[in-house]
Formats: sequence, structure tokens, C-alpha cells
Amino acid sequence: MSITVVGLGLERGQLTAEAQDLLRSGTRVMLRTAHCDAARWMREQGLAFEALDALYDEAEDFDRLNDRLAARVTELAGDGELIYGVLDLRDESVKRLAARAVRYVPGVPVDATLADSALGPTLQLAACDCEDVQFEAGLNVLAREIASRELASQLKLRLMERFPERHPVLLALGGGEILTTTLDELDRLPDYDHRTCAFLSAERDLKKLTRYGFNELNRVVRILRGPDGCPWDRAQTHATIRMNAVEEAWEVVDAIEADDTDALYDELGDLVLQAALHAEIARQHGEFAIDDVTSAITGKLIHRHRHVFGEADAATPEAGLRLWDQIKREDRKLKGKAEAMRAVTRALPQLMRAEKLLRHMDEPPADEQAALRARVDGLGGADDAELAIGELLLSAVRLARSRGVKAELALGRALEALIARAAREDSL
Repeated sequence: MSITVVGLGLERGQLTAEAQDLLRSGTRVMLRTAHCDAARWMREQGLAFEALDALYDEAEDFDRLNDRLAARVTELAGDGELIYGVLDLRDESVKRLAARAVRYVPGVPVDATLADSALGPTLQLAACDCEDVQFEAGLNVLAREIASRELASQLKLRLMERFPERHPVLLALGGGEILTTTLDELDRLPDYDHRTCAFLSAERDLKKLTRYGFNELNRVVRILRGPDGCPWDRAQTHATIRMNAVEEAWEVVDAIEADDTDALYDELGDLVLQAALHAEIARQHGEFAIDDVTSAITGKLIHRHRHVFGEADAATPEAGLRLWDQIKREDRKLKGKAEAMRAVTRALPQLMRAEKLLRHMDEPPADEQAALRARVDGLGGADDAELAIGELLLSAVRLARSRGVKAELALGRALEALIARAAREDSL
């Protein structure tokens, strides 16, 4: 089997000499679509060809269309030779042929009429890939093959996640016409086909944006920490803002407890800002950068989710947590329960620290658990265990106050005793 993929371009004048020689060679020619100038040129030359337009009506979506196009081309090639003509070698069906015996003959790209506008870094994509692409306002965007109003709407919505609604757009239509419109009008053309392309220039003015990505956040933080930035931001160090992350984390918890989603994304933004500030302070001191932060957590997530990214098995949330703890102990070379418990940060509130430490301990004796359950049930625990246990903890705090004891310190001492007991058990 031998398949030669030929880029035809949009207009007959864009057919290269090599492409013309191949189309005249007598080898079987299959065009993705007969609705192109190359097909008209072949008819005028009396050259035989076939087209796959019928598959457009049979496919439910563009992914399936491109799958069927590639499968049909492979089938027709059989054990012989076939020329497959497409407007642009970046055609999605061509990507699906990459693993086969394919030779490529490039032509003029379908978005060539807009390419001259793409000065600077440019994200180029087929419109059908817009759901899988992360757009940035600081990059030009050149989108091709906007084959339908539905695709134009999908592309518009994704672009509006980063660009202003009235951002200017250049459109190249199949007949060679160039139009100027705005992003919010992208899906309001009279007609679309696989030759329709759009270009958006980068928007570097932060004040014109209404939505911001992680890169814009980091850019703002760099400006604030820069020579012409904010005196307060420039004066901060890791130490001076070390408690801010704790405060912001508790405000996130408060928003969750209040079931306030508007407050939640706002407070999460404050928390993310702390990471961005620490990373920028570190970058300026040559310590690390934000990519080190995101690389560390992403690598950790992949490594400790072996049941997702590897061969381990964890069918329940509890099993997933146990696997995480196991891998964490392996990574830190922690031997025994006591070492794992000492690895839990002492800076946590002691009640939170207690919950983490108890994950490394065996269940308490059955009679002790039964006694505690009886006390909780006596406080109405059958109806609301959380409230009942909270009442029990509150009683313990009252008792501590009556004896002149700080409950937080008392729990801290008890946890240290628990770790010491675990160490003795490890040594047996």
C-alpha cells in the first residue's frame, strides 16, 4: 500500500508543479471534497478523480467524519497506490493516516491569506480541536477549517474565555474574500465551509481583558514585584507572608461551609495568589519558579495515583487514600508508624494533626469504640453524628478551661505521647 497525500490549496493557481504532475500521473486520485478549485481544474484537464463528499452526510460529528475518511482512503489504497488530495496537509483525516505508508506533498496552506497578519507567537489549530486547546490572550490565534456555524459557536465560546467579546477578528472565506468582524459575531456569517479561517491578534493590554488565565496572573505578580510595581508587594519575603496562606485557606473552608460558590472562587483566587507570590519571590532570588511548583504537584499526582496512571488497583476512595499514604511513605523512606507520624507537620491545628496521625494507627479496641459510640448516641448522634461529636469536643474544651488547661496544648501533648507509643511498638 502506498498513499501520497497532496496539499491542493484553495485556488487552482496554488497547485504546485509537483502536485499537477502527480494528478496527471494516472494513479488513482481520491479528493476529500470535489467542492474545490483543484477538482474544477482536473475536470478541465480531463483527469479522472473520485471524491468522498458522501461521507459528510453519514458522519454524526467531525471526529467520526475524519475517522471514516482515513479508513476509506486506507481501504481504497488496498495493496496498490493512491493519491489523496486535501486542501491542507494539516487536515484532521491526514493525521489519522500518519501511521500508514504515507508520502506528503505540501501545498499552499488554507490560512495563507491570514498568515501575514500573524506576527509574533501564534497558536494554529483546526477549529474542531478548540475543546482540547488552552488559549492565551498573549498569543495570536489562527483557526482553520471552520466548517459549520456549530463549530464557529464552539470556537467563539472557547476564545471568549480569554479574549474580550468585541476583540477584532479577520475572516478568510472560501472564495478568497477577507472580512473584518468581532469575536461575538464569529458565528453569525451567512455561510461556512472547510475553507473558512479566522485570525485573532494577541491582546497584551491587561486592562482590556475581562477574564484571566494563570499566565496573566503570573504576569501581574511580576509587574507588582517589578521596579515600577507596588512598594508593599516588592517588600514582601517568604517569611513576611508565611501566614497568609493559612488565613486564605481557612477563608476557603468558610466559603465551602457557607455553600457560597461565588465566595469560593474568589477565596480560591486569594489562595492561588499566595502560591504565585512565593514563586515570584523565589524566582527573583534564583531559588525556583512557578513552573517548578506546577511540575512538582503534577508529577506527584501522577506518581501517587498508580491506580490511574499505572498498574496498581484501588477501587474505593479508602483504597485510593491507603495507596497514596503507602507511596508517600516509600518516597520519604519512612520506616514504621512513628516516622510516618513525625512527618506530619506540627504547624497544623492540633485537631487536624490528630486526624492525620490517627490514619497511621490501628483501630482502638472494640470496647473503647463502643463506649464512645454510646456517648455520641446519647447526645443525639443517631440523628446528627457530626453535631453530637462536636458537642463532645466542646465538652472537652469546657473541661480544659475549668482546669486552667489550653485545649490545643493538651491535645498536642497527647499526640506526642501517641507518637512515642507508636515508636515503642515499632521497636518491638
